[in-house]
Amino acid sequence: MVKEAMFKLLLLFSLCLLTSCTTTDKDDQIVPELEQPESHDIIQQVQTNIRDINNFTLTSESKQTVSKGDLNQEIISRNSHTLYNISPVTYHQKIVTNTSQSQSSRTETSSGEQYVTEDGAYLLKNSTDIWMEIPLELTQEVIDFQNPHLDPNSYLELMEENKEMIEIEETEEYYILGIEGEGPELRDMVMQLYHISNLANEQQSIEIMNHMDITSIQYDLYINKGTYLLDRAEITIDLITMFEGDSVSIDMNVDTNIIDYNDTEVIQIPTDIINNAEEYRLELNE
Repeated sequence: MVKEAMFKLLLLFSLCLLTSCTTTDKDDQIVPELEQPESHDIIQQVQTNIRDINNFTLTSESKQTVSKGDLNQEIISRNSHTLYNISPVTYHQKIVTNTSQSQSSRTETSSGEQYVTEDGAYLLKNSTDIWMEIPLELTQEVIDFQNPHLDPNSYLELMEENKEMIEIEETEEYYILGIEGEGPELRDMVMQLYHISNLANEQQSIEIMNHMDITSIQYDLYINKGTYLLDRAEITIDLITMFEGDSVSIDMNVDTNIIDYNDTEVIQIPTDIINNAEEYRLELNE
């Protein structure tokens, strides 16, 4: 009996040695850290994955506050929702804009809707029930103006152009590529951000920046770690300029989300819009 007990004890001891049977605190265990990828590698992988994307949905919320002194303030907010097909380029977009003045309790609201294809575009004018057919020669201009805002590559390319300033923050779900700064050296970047935000065309962006001091900018891209696609872009810009001898500050915030990659409906312009649309005419008061 004694020999049998000793044999079992020795066997148990041997098994413990083979399986490192010692009590170790979980906190004392060394877990190797995974190396964080470089910003260039992240951007390159996202651009590669985007080549396999056929459609997506883009939503955007923007708010621009223009302040002249402490009492005069104008706030312009805009929400847009866009269903986008990449090839051929086709999209259906709805936009709502609210404008308010600090000296008035009134808020002006306007809304619009449009279908755009490479072969033509249709615009629901000033929230009426009248659809207007945009001439083919103007359609490409519409696409060229909208595309920087609607193309995920625009956000990535701008970030890559300023890669020396990128800071990477990592969460459980995202790599967040961020740029923060101030001063005249960021002038070109802010011009492009205004353009990407769809608040001004390229020429207007140049004119805006020529007369402004850049107080601060924050530009963040949220890259999904599971899909390596761009899920979100956040833009914050603070500017100061002079107007009629007074200091004017402009604060802009834009939050863009891109969802439903390859899960957005194929866009077809309704037949009744095509059949009943009126010819577009540019009015002097537009």
